[in-house]
Amino acid sequence: MKFIATFPGRAGRLIWAFSLVLFTGYAQSGDEPLSLVHKGQPVCTIVVASHPTPAARLASVELQYHLLKRTGVEVPIRNETGELQGLRILVGESSFTRGLGLRSADFKSQEYLVAFRSNTIVLLGRDWEDTERNRSEQAGFLNGETLQDTRQKIDYWKTVGLADRSTGEMELPGSYDDQGTCLATYDFLERFCGVRWYGPGEGSVIIPAGQTLAVRGGDVRRALSLKHRGALVGGSWPFLRGQWGEYSREQLYLHWRRLRLGGERWAANHTFFPQTIKSTFTDPAYQSQNPRGRGSQLCYSNPKLAGQVAQMARDYFDGKGNLPAGWKAAGDYFAIVPDDNSNLCNCEPSSMPSRGRCEKPIRTNSSPRWPIGTTRTHLRSSWSRTSRYHPACTPACLRTMPGCATTTCASFATGRSRPKPPCFSGSIIITRWNRP
Repeated sequence: MKFIATFPGRAGRLIWAFSLVLFTGYAQSGDEPLSLVHKGQPVCTIVVASHPTPAARLASVELQYHLLKRTGVEVPIRNETGELQGLRILVGESSFTRGLGLRSADFKSQEYLVAFRSNTIVLLGRDWEDTERNRSEQAGFLNGETLQDTRQKIDYWKTVGLADRSTGEMELPGSYDDQGTCLATYDFLERFCGVRWYGPGEGSVIIPAGQTLAVRGGDVRRALSLKHRGALVGGSWPFLRGQWGEYSREQLYLHWRRLRLGGERWAANHTFFPQTIKSTFTDPAYQSQNPRGRGSQLCYSNPKLAGQVAQMARDYFDGKGNLPAGWKAAGDYFAIVPDDNSNLCNCEPSSMPSRGRCEKPIRTNSSPRWPIGTTRTHLRSSWSRTSRYHPACTPACLRTMPGCATTTCASFATGRSRPKPPCFSGSIIITRWNRP
């Protein structure tokens, strides 16, 4: 058995052995094996719906590509009305899965199924549907990214190094769109076919090779435990270039899907900063009284500002209006985070909105109280500091919105004492950053 990989020396041998152990361990479970390819001939068909979801469309070509690299054989993709031969691999919901009592809508978000039935393998999960209503959903992420921005377009076959098979561009399922069918397919390729993705380039993908492929096993139905998964999304950090070698942006987009990055819609980062202050928060009543902070900070103890932000959160959760450009919010989460500097308003907060369960004021050694933003204790510099947040607008805007939350960030310097956090309700989610 040979492997398609370019890991030299001892590292390559260890990866080869590790993958072989995993592959053979999985293949030994279950009853009679189901043949996908036998002696260089396809004995199965990949089946999708007449109008597949974006996740099912990607999953079907990913399965076809990896089986081609695994066996040298092209397994055909047919829709549910086409001619089918041999074993059926049902990718996504179709009339065939419904005949088995399996529907995408019956799965929870990020839940999927790999199932073995008579002459059938099912790869199915909850998928985002491409409808006008779903296309209109709002979200704002880091760097101004929207939901639509996460649905990148690639020429799939060109991206995987087989440009002669190109059929043009396809839109990938968004990172934060439900794509349970992709999750099922990637689990199947790893668990039953021995595929491993160590990087976006072709040389970082390990695929066992042989002219025959048969699989067997028990059903796998699960949901990912880590609901939001994001790290180094840009993929341009120098150490990644050193580890992965050369790769294209399109290869990176595909690699993130294979690693299952994305998941639950969530956002937390700076929302009060020059862009949003200039476009949205223009009322003189709550502008910062600190000359150094004007244009980047606001008077966060001002009740009028708290009321405006609370209404923005209500409108967002009710699906009304549009988020200001640069604001961060996604799914059930609405971020309230000040700009990244210490030029806070130096007025005396004479009238404070209610802080819910908190009995004592939130203070720092150099800043007034921030009921809807941040109080900060400087530890090393204006960037490395401890942040403590208490959005006063949260109880007002979320009292009738169970399951929704505002989000904020707290940065701790490593090795320093951490202040006791203020009182928070369950509708405030804190993202913790550790800094050296």
